[in-house]
Amino acid sequence: KLWRAREDGWRFLTGSTEAVRSAATDWGLVYWPEEGAIVHTSRTALIGRDGKLLAVVEGSSFRTDQLVALIRRHLEAE
Repeated sequence: KLWRAREDGWRFLTGSTEAVRSAATDWGLVYWPEEGAIVHTSRTALIGRDGKLLAVVEGSSFRTDQLVALIRRHLEAE
């Protein structure tokens, strides 16, 4: 509710401190508490049709058209 996230577009990780730490580590994220919230780094993973990792984009400052171009490049290579 705090972030006004729509349920059809967002999923939030919940669980014990250890479970959250384990998932964040597995995904290569760094997180820290800040003013009653958990702040974290951002990564976008591009997964191929075969379920394999194709690319990881660090941060969230990319434009949509850049991500589309990356996806197209990988689709053309298949």
